[in-house]
Amino acid sequence: MLNKNHITIGFVAALLFPAIAWVIDVVVLKYMPHVKQGIPYLAAVAFNLFLIRYFFKNGQDQTGIGAIICTFIVMAVVFLFKMGNAS
Repeated sequence: MLNKNHITIGFVAALLFPAIAWVIDVVVLKYMPHVKQGIPYLAAVAFNLFLIRYFFKNGQDQTGIGAIICTFIVMAVVFLFKMGNAS
């Protein structure tokens, strides 16, 4: 049976909010240039922090670690791409 306390589950769960932020960035903010481009990604980090807290509070340590790894990787990629486009 599927183990619900696994790093892969946390990694996939933590991809949800950055994916929503990317859709907002590509679709919505294209038509609103006065809005800062990094705001959806900042919100995604905030939601992931709540997700991580939920996992650790419910004793799903491995799942929380997967969510932390995903959050750091996604935010590093976003930072590199956004900083590359800033200049």
